Amino acid sequence: MVDTVYPNLRTITANNAVQLAQAAILTTTNDCVNRINAVATEILPGEAYEYLSADSISFTHSDQHEDIPIDFLNTVTPNGMYCCIQPTYFTH
Repeated sequence: MVDTVYPNLRTITANNAVQLAQAAILTTTNDCVNRINAVATEILPGEAYEYLSADSISFTHSDQHEDIPIDFLNTVTPNGMYCCIQPTYFTH
């Protein structure tokens, strides 16, 4: 499916990356999105970089709550973030 929707994904560059915004794969669940993103990420050219998450929150205001469980934080996948294996995020 990824090859059909994005046939030039193997040769994409910064100069023609706008092509990615001209098509979309629609799905019903975030689980499906994560699996499709995993396939697409493997196809992308270039070196993969690993960005690690943190298991704590830095509060800047005294009125913020400091009782958010770390287990909850490890289950959250914010919109727009690709999550392959929580809590590690991958991008090219």
